[in-house]
Amino acid sequence: MVTKRKTNICLLFGGESSEHEVSIKSAREIFPNVDYTKFNVVLCYINSDGNWALDDKLINVLSTDLITYFDDFIIKTADEKIYNVIEKIYKMDIDVVFN
Repeated sequence: MVTKRKTNICLLFGGESSEHEVSIKSAREIFPNVDYTKFNVVLCYINSDGNWALDDKLINVLSTDLITYFDDFIIKTADEKIYNVIEKIYKMDIDVVFN
């Protein structure tokens, strides 16, 4: 029997635009409705200053209305691409990005 590999998804939310809050609300709707038997999900938040946060603890923060907590998880990637950081931390390549 061949086991099919799960698709790796990066759920990207937040951002520098005026749609920042809408993006967070969308992520809060999408995340609990993912079929985790088929997909692995990495959460990636961008604050309004353009800084990135990448942490498993973002799962807990998504379930609150306190958006300011996201900034506690900001990572500094310098010139490194976020996909390279995801690969190092989670040991996976991202197949799809939802924004």
